[in-house]
Amino acid sequence: MDEWLRQPNVRLLLPADDYWAVLRRVMIEGQAAGPLVSNAEVAALTIAYGAMLYTAHRDFARFPGLRWKNPLA
Repeated sequence: MDEWLRQPNVRLLLPADDYWAVLRRVMIEGQAAGPLVSNAEVAALTIAYGAMLYTAHRDFARFPGLRWKNPLA
């Protein structure tokens, strides 16, 4: 993990001041409950930072405003 975090293109995403508002919106609009709440947390952080999420997990398509790509496609 330390080696990975030393890479120049890797950045830890931490919640900002508006995190709760973004997370709440993502959970409501994406109808996230139960196990999907952790996906909503990742989506909210990604949206808040204006980042792109690379994942093969199709459940992320449910979150409006999330920019994501399947790296395997």
